[in-house]
Amino acid sequence: MKPPSICQVVVVDQKTGEGEMRAKQPPNCETKKSYKFEITAWGCGGEVSKRGFLEAGSAINLRRYYRQPTGVDK
Repeated sequence: MKPPSICQVVVVDQKTGEGEMRAKQPPNCETKKSYKFEITAWGCGGEVSKRGFLEAGSAINLRRYYRQPTGVDK
């Protein structure tokens, strides 16, 4: 069983399909010391990207990394 998602994906531009991955709540440095994300994107036309992985060594690094929006290439 997979753990519940800590992020939600929001389409910010219907024309280009650009989206943002947003945390549902700030990372908890007390209970979780590191985070690993498996990301797969679906295009509006049904195309599926290759899976991507993002690993943050610590919740502090995760907060620092996500100060600005980040794009994921197909």
